Amino acid sequence: PAFDYYWGPFLWTGRPYEEDVEAIFRRLAPLQHKLLIDCGANIGYWTVKLSDPLYGFDRIIAIEPNSFVYGYLERNAAAAGGNVTALKKAISGRDGQTVLIDETAGHAVGMVGDVGIPVETVSIGSLLASQRSGSRGTAIVKLDVEGGEIDAIHGAEGEHGFDMLFIFEDWPRS
Repeated sequence: PAFDYYWGPFLWTGRPYEEDVEAIFRRLAPLQHKLLIDCGANIGYWTVKLSDPLYGFDRIIAIEPNSFVYGYLERNAAAAGGNVTALKKAISGRDGQTVLIDETAGHAVGMVGDVGIPVETVSIGSLLASQRSGSRGTAIVKLDVEGGEIDAIHGAEGEHGFDMLFIFEDWPRS
């Protein structure tokens, strides 16, 4: 929504959002044959922004387990174009498990908990394997998964035909 309390200030004031992350993506723009896996994509801010040809991604997969924001992600991914796919799953080190996503902390947060909405897991490795094209490329994985980053990284192990780079959020205070 246009007047969302979290996203509104960035949309309406022109205030930059995660300037350090954007600087990294600008530096990576010249790399050829790039895949972005946006883990914890929320409404798709980075998914949409990075679908701009300026950033040079061939394909983008956006993953979001939070049912409150997934509908926005799905619409934003569709508006971004044909090279973007949205998935309502939880990133994990293992595929096909069911976890509970506790969405009580707020609309922009959904984390694995003891209560919540059941969501199936998917690993980065299986996402990469599904995108194998025969030629080697670079997979850039943006991780913002509310404390599940290490488990997600372990799920990327194995031979999948991609060089990998991880960009992750770390909030040691929480």
